Amino acid sequence: MIDSPEACLRRRLLGTSSFVAPISLLNATSRNQESRAELLHIADLLRQSAILRLESMVQGLLSEYDRAYERPHEQNWGAIILRLAQEASDTVTPNVRIADTMDIRPYVKIKVIPGGSYLECRYVDGIVFSKGVVHKKMRKSACSPRILLLSGGVDFQRTHSKLATFTTLLEQEQKYTEIIVEKIIRLQPDLMCVGSSISRQAQEYLNQHDVVAVQHVKPRLMKQIARMTGAAIVPSTDYVTSMSDYRDIALGTCQHLQITTYPSVPLEGYHVKSIPKLNHVQPHYKRMRGHGYVSYVYLSGSPRFLGCTLILRGARKSELKKIKRIVGFAVFVAYHLRLHSGTDHPSSLHLYQLISGTEQLIPEVPLPVNS
Repeated sequence: MIDSPEACLRRRLLGTSSFVAPISLLNATSRNQESRAELLHIADLLRQSAILRLESMVQGLLSEYDRAYERPHEQNWGAIILRLAQEASDTVTPNVRIADTMDIRPYVKIKVIPGGSYLECRYVDGIVFSKGVVHKKMRKSACSPRILLLSGGVDFQRTHSKLATFTTLLEQEQKYTEIIVEKIIRLQPDLMCVGSSISRQAQEYLNQHDVVAVQHVKPRLMKQIARMTGAAIVPSTDYVTSMSDYRDIALGTCQHLQITTYPSVPLEGYHVKSIPKLNHVQPHYKRMRGHGYVSYVYLSGSPRFLGCTLILRGARKSELKKIKRIVGFAVFVAYHLRLHSGTDHPSSLHLYQLISGTEQLIPEVPLPVNS
């Protein structure tokens, strides 16, 4: 490399053999560093202002909510909503390269669980849905479970065109169920989510092989589970045999499986009518959902950028539904504020001035000179 006459003269005057950058380049680098620091400062101010604006919007929605119920809330819902919305918007990142939408709300599930305390509201890095196991003796937890998704059912399809005795039908059903369950066991799943029903014999066989089974899973929920766990949705049991060689691809996983049971709260809007002949019936008795408890499946430990679930507790179901709408809107606003405040473009200054209303308080930052 041949040095320029200016570089040779500078090397002789300074008495060094190392290459020294030209003065113009040093000045340009210094200006760029100062402009970068100023833009980072503006981005920090923008993030702080976005948080304040989000707080004011949430407080305004909560005030309307309190007026609708004609009483102030004892719980500090504002802080809870802000915490959940910010944590969801900071972790979930849709990827448009895999056909994700730019809206974050389809990937943030808000689950309402009536009863309990508002302190039980939390963020789950996975998916939560209300389902119970098909057999009461099945285990309720597992670490790093292998998950199989089956959109069909595990039952024997009887043909009505032929006549057969009852004993023959039972033998056929038993033999068919054993073959199907054996195919499923070859995949070695820990949790199996089925879109249709599971026969009683299949439930017993699955319990003997220590497989947790959940039935009647809706297609939309099945797709959400597939996204969070990376499992492939198998159309029916006919495809199970062909997928035994691709077990690692067909099955999904997460860090932890937990099935939690909560006491069921009385259904709202249901009152026992007083009958003259049954005066001993108390009017405060109300119909309960299920047998007095509701089970929820927690699949946690999935990659956070794929999605999450926000748990809301601490009130009645009708009140939590109102809070759910506010949380959904707060997540939407927080995510878009995150996108705007994360940019390093000089136009962030104007956006910050518009949001905070301090257009005259912040001096203008000179734009970097393009060489």
